[in-house]
Amino acid sequence: MAAILIYGASGHARVIIDIIEHANIHKIIGLVDDTGSVNNLMGYPVARDISNFLDRGVNSGLVAIGDNWQRSRLVTKILDRCKDFEFVTAIHPSVKRARDVVVGDGTVVMAGCNINTCTQVGHHCIINTGSNVDHDCMVNDFASLAPGVTIGGNVVIGEYTAVGLGASVIQKVEIESHTIIGAGSVVIKNIPSHCVAYGNPCKFVRNREVDGSYL
Repeated sequence: MAAILIYGASGHARVIIDIIEHANIHKIIGLVDDTGSVNNLMGYPVARDISNFLDRGVNSGLVAIGDNWQRSRLVTKILDRCKDFEFVTAIHPSVKRARDVVVGDGTVVMAGCNINTCTQVGHHCIINTGSNVDHDCMVNDFASLAPGVTIGGNVVIGEYTAVGLGASVIQKVEIESHTIIGAGSVVIKNIPSHCVAYGNPCKFVRNREVDGSYL
C-alpha cells in the first residue's frame, strides 16, 4: 500500500481522507497546511512544510484545495520542490465508472458519481458527490463539478471551469475555460471563457479574472 500525503486541511481534505480510507489503496502518512491552523485532522498529523514528508521519501499524494486556480498553484509549488512528485487519484468505491473512462492524475471523484463510457476527466479535477457525467464528455484539467451536477453526452468542460451545485448541462454543449456556472443553472448553449453565467436558461452575467472568486 503506497504512502501518500494530502496538501490542505479543510473540509475538502476530510472528504478526500474518507475516500482514501474507503478505497483502501493508499496509506495516508499525514497532511500539509502551511497556515498552521490545525495540528491534526481526523487522526492524521498536519505539518506546515512539505519537506517534513519529502525528507522521509514520501513523494506522492493529492492536493485537497477546492478552488480550481489555487489548486493549480499548489500543484506547481509542489512540483517546484519535488519534480518527481506523483499525484494519485482518489475515487470512492461507490463510483460507477463505465468502460473506456479515463481519469487523470490528482483527480478526486466522490461518492455516488456516475461516469459513462468514453468520457475523459483531466488532471486535478473534482467530480463532486452525486454528479453524473454522460458518454463522450471531456472534463479538462483543474475543472470541477459541484455536488449533484448532471452533464449530458458529448459535453466539453474547459480548464479551471467550475460548474455549480445542481446545475444541468444538455448534450453537445461546450463551456470554455475559467468560467463559473451558477448553482441550479440549466445550460442549453455554449458558454464563453472567463465569465460568470447562471440562470435557467444559463446566460452570461459578467466577465471574470482567472483567479476571481466563485461568487
